Amino acid sequence: MEYIRVIIADWMPVTVRGMTAYYFDEDGQAYYTIFINDKLSVEAQCAAYDHEIRHINNDDFHKMIPIEDLEAVRHESAG
Repeated sequence: MEYIRVIIADWMPVTVRGMTAYYFDEDGQAYYTIFINDKLSVEAQCAAYDHEIRHINNDDFHKMIPIEDLEAVRHESAG
């Protein structure tokens, strides 16, 4: 089972709404950390969270696709 934790980050530039990192802990347990920009409105934070969850649900972290192409696909499917 994979776990997800969310961090509201104050260090992100305004141009980055959110991002996700994939880690393994010391026991080999896989988990995702979603970072959400604290400079966004609550609504925009929720939208950024939903966007990052779509990446996780679509198994994007295991695909060998350039990030620019992956983001283009995700933004098309969200529209």
